[in-house]
Amino acid sequence: MVWRDILLDFDEYERASRLRFARGSISALGVVYILSFGLSLINIESVMGTGVLLSFVGVLAARGSFRCGASAGVVAGALAVVLSLSLFVAVNAYGWSPSEAEMPFAIIGGVAMAAFGGLNTLTRQQLTALATPMRPTPISTSTLLPVPERSRSGVDNCVDERVAQNA
Repeated sequence: MVWRDILLDFDEYERASRLRFARGSISALGVVYILSFGLSLINIESVMGTGVLLSFVGVLAARGSFRCGASAGVVAGALAVVLSLSLFVAVNAYGWSPSEAEMPFAIIGGVAMAAFGGLNTLTRQQLTALATPMRPTPISTSTLLPVPERSRSGVDNCVDERVAQNA
C-alpha cells in the first residue's frame, strides 16, 4: 500500500465520520423539534428549556451539515436557532404571559415543524449523494485527447480527408 492510498483511506474515513455526525445531528434536531412542540402543547412554560436545547442542537446540525456541504442541513439548523430567538424576542417585546403565548407558539411551532420536515428530506438526499466514495480516477492522455480513427491504409482519417480535399 502506498502513502497515497493511506491518505485517501484517511480522507474517506474523515469524510464518513463527518457524514455520520451530520446525519446524527439532523436526526437529533428532529427529535428535539418533536419534543419541544409536544411539550409546548402540554405546558407552555417548558419552552424555556426546550428552546435552549433546540438552539444548541440547531447549531450542531448547521455546523455538521456545513462541513459536509449539505446546504439544506445548514438552513435547517439555522432555522432552529432563528425560531428560538424569534420566539424569545416576541415574548419579551409583546410582554406575553404564558397563556397569551400559547396560541402563537403552537402556530409558529407547527409551521417550523413543517419547514423542518421538508428540509430534513432535502438534507437526507444531499447527505446520501455526498456519501458516494471519492476515489480519484486515473487520468491519461488517451482519456483526454480523442484518438483519430485509422483508415484501412493505417493513415489518420484527417490526412485522408485533406488529401481528398486537395484532389
